[in-house]
Amino acid sequence: MAKMSLCSMNLPGAIQALENPNGIPKSLSDRIVKFKQMGGINRMLELFETLSNMSKANEQIISKIKEKLDKEEQEDAILNQTHKDLWKRKPSHALTSNLRLELAKYQGNLDHAKKSDAFVLNKFEDQIQLLQKLSGTQNDVLSLLPKAEQANSVNIEAVNTLKALLTRLDDLTLERDNLQQEIKTTRNNDDITSSLLGSQLPEEQIFSSELKKYEPYITEIAENIEQQQNLLTSISDANEIFVESRGGVNTAEQRERALQKIDACFKTYYELITNISEGIQFYTNFQELLNRFKANCEDFILARETEKDDLIMQINEAKQQPQISSYQPNVQSSSDSYNLYQQPNLNQQQYQSQPQYINSNQFQPQQQQQPQQQQFQPIPVNINNIQGNNNGQPVYAQIMGPNGPMIVQIADPNVLQK
Repeated sequence: MAKMSLCSMNLPGAIQALENPNGIPKSLSDRIVKFKQMGGINRMLELFETLSNMSKANEQIISKIKEKLDKEEQEDAILNQTHKDLWKRKPSHALTSNLRLELAKYQGNLDHAKKSDAFVLNKFEDQIQLLQKLSGTQNDVLSLLPKAEQANSVNIEAVNTLKALLTRLDDLTLERDNLQQEIKTTRNNDDITSSLLGSQLPEEQIFSSELKKYEPYITEIAENIEQQQNLLTSISDANEIFVESRGGVNTAEQRERALQKIDACFKTYYELITNISEGIQFYTNFQELLNRFKANCEDFILARETEKDDLIMQINEAKQQPQISSYQPNVQSSSDSYNLYQQPNLNQQQYQSQPQYINSNQFQPQQQQQPQQQQFQPIPVNINNIQGNNNGQPVYAQIMGPNGPMIVQIADPNVLQK
């Protein structure tokens, strides 16, 4: 607002033209010296190069994150298509939605910053030719200033008043810039996490209490703006007296406009220095956020890689399990075999019911087995049912037992001799 008001009154160009109608005004010489001490146009070019490199670095980080997430998702999709039902895990797109939303947010922030960079660069390109002249020799600077005729009479008091008012206006602008910088520093260092976590008060009350620290800044800025408005009114009044004292002399108007243009160019230069510095600081902080986000994504991808390797190993081991013979009912498919591998506590009952094969040597002809006497209990029988001989050898009788015919030994083999 102040800049526009001064431009409409050709200030401070009119005062500078009056002080030295043919040479370089002292105030302009001082500004040129300061401009060169700050590095001039070369510093501006270096800052733009730094800004561009940092922007590209952040762009590369975002591209790398997206590339890694896409690669992991593509590999998962291929494995899912290859192993089909055996690929028992959630697809990547179901797990990375939040990561991709955050990545899109970072991309939006970067796109907005790049637009700001382009705006600042356009402002610089508008002033670059004039800045190159101001970076040159004294003759280069004089070529920018048309010669003007000296007025016969000027109200010196009005001139001195204008100069004092303009100096005070510069001081107010500097004070306001310093206040804005203090606010930015306070904001960057302002962390109310401990207050939110350690207090039982409602969040609204905590926020209201924390915002009070900014109230002194708000008051000072409001007072500064009010003083500036009053000062611009005084400058306008003093400028009217100054213009009237010059009478009809208008030969210095071209010189005034040239000086005013140079003044605006210097102000733009300092603004661009501030803007680029803020941009570099933004990219520095932004890169830290991106690197932390990148680390989170890499942790996720590493966990998925480990899970993928384990799952592939399980599938391969399941496929290498011995095939069950065709005589067993309920033959399982490969998918069922994989499910069995995932559940190692198999039911052994089904395997115990399988046929048990005995060595052929265990089978002996029944007639070769020696009868064991303890297996037969002596049973009294009628002598007429006895079959045998009377040569003193044991005599046996065949009787019908509960489970069929059975052989029994006669208790007294001598009974046949009687």
